Amino acid sequence: MIEETKLIAERQGMRVILGYVDCLFVQGELEKIKKFTEEISKTFGIDLNIDNYFRVIVFCSARNSRFEGVVNRYFGLTNDNEMEARGIALRRRDTPRVISRIQLKTIFTLLGGSSLEEIKLRIKKTDFKKLIGKELDSKDIRDFIVRKSLSKPFWEYKVNAEHVRALRLMDLSEISSDVLYCYVKNSLLDVFPARKTRIDLLNKEKYFEKAMEAIKEIKDNIY
Repeated sequence: MIEETKLIAERQGMRVILGYVDCLFVQGELEKIKKFTEEISKTFGIDLNIDNYFRVIVFCSARNSRFEGVVNRYFGLTNDNEMEARGIALRRRDTPRVISRIQLKTIFTLLGGSSLEEIKLRIKKTDFKKLIGKELDSKDIRDFIVRKSLSKPFWEYKVNAEHVRALRLMDLSEISSDVLYCYVKNSLLDVFPARKTRIDLLNKEKYFEKAMEAIKEIKDNIY
């Protein structure tokens, strides 16, 4: 059905960007897209709705090819100037709030350009270190918490992953399905349970590194 849907879209003068299972990204005027969804609904007896109408959208590169976009990893701004994204850092539940905010501000800053040339110019001119520094000055410890879910009882973990190291420092009464921890600056420890962490113990260099990775995820997929 997805192939037939693509053909109908193209016949109505729209460009099909990507399609997968139950979603389709097309480029065209809003009124044309509305008529297209109505025809698909009547033809196949299903409800086809317009989830978002983007002013600009960026599809992230496939893991094995930077020249091929994937439908389940994207970010963009709608005509109402709202950010929509899937599959990037700010949508992952283990991303600290401060990193999510940095990535969100990066998206709004860069995609605010009216053309690809202007967006690329913004990449060159934006002071990302200043953007990061301002956010990392937060005094709210909750902004720096990493959340990881346990997939099995804690005593069964044999690996030495971050959340496992944090887990071993927690009291039994603190252990639940989620492990909450922060990156800390300590000669013996690199992570520590969130409830026991103070702002002055945070490893800001580690958070800066994570922030740069989040920004890179946006920049690299624009070029």
